[in-house]
Amino acid sequence: MGYSIEASVSRPVDLKKLKPFARAIAWFVELDEDKNTLAADLVTFSGDGSIVSMAYVEKDAASRIGEALQLIARAEQCTGCGLCAERCQAGALYMKDGKVEIHEDECIFCKDCFGPCPGVIIEPDDSA
Repeated sequence: MGYSIEASVSRPVDLKKLKPFARAIAWFVELDEDKNTLAADLVTFSGDGSIVSMAYVEKDAASRIGEALQLIARAEQCTGCGLCAERCQAGALYMKDGKVEIHEDECIFCKDCFGPCPGVIIEPDDSA
């Protein structure tokens, strides 16, 4: 038994652009181009903008949805400010041509990059 929470954004999601950044929340990341989905552990992104998060505890499922929404915003709306790269103690994030890039294998899943970001307009509500 567990929980499944669904959310969506109002536009299609570029899963190829999102894939490297999904490593910030998941050990296992797999892009299925035939199904137009990106699996990141217990979160599944669809190219149409829908997101499904599963967990044994409702709060964990809700937290993962918040992280997923932030990832989409960061991957697609990067302003090139470099704040997240500066916070990355592992050095996985770096700036290239005015946008943030990631060395996927160097990410340690600390989520320090999830601090304030001009690309993320609405921060998730942590009261769930």
